Amino acid sequence: HELPYGCSWPTEPETLKRAEALYDELSAKKCLPRTVREKELKNTCRRHHPDKNPADIHSTELFQFLQTLKEWFLEPDVCGGRVPGLGRNGSPWTGGDSKPQQDERS
Repeated sequence: HELPYGCSWPTEPETLKRAEALYDELSAKKCLPRTVREKELKNTCRRHHPDKNPADIHSTELFQFLQTLKEWFLEPDVCGGRVPGLGRNGSPWTGGDSKPQQDERS
């Protein structure tokens, strides 16, 4: 996996393994609407917060890793305003309106 600029992988092997799984989880949700991504990130951070998981020796490093991914995960319009499989209004895409409108001034 190639991380976004400014992010780095944890160095401890078990933490790295868990960080890779978190990155894959967030990557799969990257095209969701921003409000949904905000909730997903908040819930994921809460699951790995060191205060919520004092017995988990990896929680601090995982939480810090998630914080470095925040800007990347929440960046606007990463999928052209569309969620794969859904139309512009959020309903299932049926194949219509698949081509962008051509500018007729040319």
